[in-house]
Parts: sequence; C-alpha cells; structure tokens
Amino acid sequence: QRKSVPAASILPSSAAPTPGPLPIGSPVPRVAPVPEAPVPAPQTKPPEPPKPPIVMHVFQDWKGSESGIQESRTVVIRKELKWQQLWAEMQSKDPIPPVDFSDKIVLGIFAGEKPAGTSIVLGKIEADEDLMLAPYRINLPVVQTSSGTAVAAPVIHPYLLAVIPRVEMKIRLTQKENPR
Repeated sequence: QRKSVPAASILPSSAAPTPGPLPIGSPVPRVAPVPEAPVPAPQTKPPEPPKPPIVMHVFQDWKGSESGIQESRTVVIRKELKWQQLWAEMQSKDPIPPVDFSDKIVLGIFAGEKPAGTSIVLGKIEADEDLMLAPYRINLPVVQTSSGTAVAAPVIHPYLLAVIPRVEMKIRLTQKENPR
C-alpha cells in the first residue's frame, strides 16, 4: 500500500498549492476572506449657498422736474463723452457735474411727459456675480378735486441721475409698480 503524502508537503515552500479536487472525505480548507480595500467616499462638496447680493452705494444724485428730454427712457453712462452729450441734450443751464468715470458710472431715469408733482425714486441697487438690478418707481401725484372733474396739471419732464461705483456687468434698470 502506498502512503498518501499531502500535496503541500511536496511543493517547494515558495510555490503556492494549486487548487484541485480534494480527495473524498478530506476536510474543506477554510480560506480567509481577502479584505476589500475601502472605497473612498466621493469628494463632492455640498453646494455652496448663493452669495447675498452686494448693495451698491449711490455717491451722488440729481433730481429735477425739467430734464428737457421728452420721451421716457433709462440710460447707463460709462464714458465722459456720453455724459457730456446727455447733459447737452438735457439743455441744463447748470455746469456739467464732474464724474470720475474710471471708478464710477451714472444711471439716468427720464420719466418723459408727466403731470406736475411726479417724482422718481431709486430703490436699493443690488449686484450679484453677473447682473446689477436697479429698481425705480415713478410716483404720480394724487389729484383731488372737489367737483369730481379732473383738473389739467402742468406737464413736466422729471429725471433722476445717480452716480454709483463702476461695474463691468450688465445693468438692468427696472420700473416697479406703485403700491395701491
């Protein structure tokens, strides 16, 4: 009779046993599980909350009831030449106010033809990453008559000019409704 020698004892110590069929009745060897490398969690940052808008400071403003400009419009002035042209169009008898356009711009709101007593109010100017919003309101006078008939008010051409910090982004001047 032949004596059976385990296969592992005849292999050189550097060789690994090759899997093969086990003789009937031999115990099934237990193999330690190979630990899996931990999978790193994805390094996604939670989305940053939106930054609050920057409130823009108005350095100076000019308001009046006679702009000399007949139609309703808004303007953004970024250059001295355009400022001079606008001032000339307004037909103002006052000297042109100096504005340093290297670090400032002028927003202009012209209400067009309105009844006397109309005013323009500029709201809070806010800027985010790529857009500045400048809301304004045109306040019409409240006409009260004792007889119930409308009284013709003189016509004016109100305006508002505001000097703000220079920005190189889109600026949207938006008229807001009057609260009722």
